[in-house]
Amino acid sequence: MYFPDELKARLAAEAARRQVTEAEIIRQAVDKETRRPRPRGGIFSGDTGGVTGANLHEHMEGFGEN
Repeated sequence: MYFPDELKARLAAEAARRQVTEAEIIRQAVDKETRRPRPRGGIFSGDTGGVTGANLHEHMEGFGEN
């Protein structure tokens, strides 16, 4: 892997501070990032039944009224 000089320097300094290899820090970072839950599609996920951001107002007509 190739890193910009500034990032490589920070990686080397962090590895020295933790007394671990640079590879170990990279493995931990990749593991952490790939275990994060993926963002969901917000309030709409899967089949929206034709509701889109462009026509949402039509489907919300009367919502919250008594």
